[in-house]
Amino acid sequence: QKEKVKIKTQQLVEKVRRSPNDNGSSEVQVAILTAKIRTYEEHLQKHPKDKRNRRRMLMDIDRRKKLLAYLRRVRYDTFENTCKQLNIQYSLPPAYRRRITKRWRVKKAFCLKVFEEVRKMKAEERLKQRREWRARARAAKE
Repeated sequence: QKEKVKIKTQQLVEKVRRSPNDNGSSEVQVAILTAKIRTYEEHLQKHPKDKRNRRRMLMDIDRRKKLLAYLRRVRYDTFENTCKQLNIQYSLPPAYRRRITKRWRVKKAFCLKVFEEVRKMKAEERLKQRREWRARARAAKE
């Protein structure tokens, strides 16, 4: 079993390796994690109640996702090549959406109301200043 995993890992690493001595690049790490994940998947097909290995697989999936996101951000061409070689479907994480609560809605409405009031007060203040300036200008002319 262990030899089988080692062979699978070596095959995947050979596909994405930059040079013969490359053992720690992000691409190689992704390949190693992919081999582990696929082994866990095979194991969990036979033993669906094995919770410990399911958890390990999920942790490895998250680690691989993190590495792929880094690769995508830093070297996109390498990221594409790695996904293609290892036959990985990368999906973007969903955009963050805040859950709107009743409290938040009330607070937001209050803040908008206050903002409008302040804006009206400032507009009135500006109008008053303009009238004063015009009155001063007229007085200066006369």
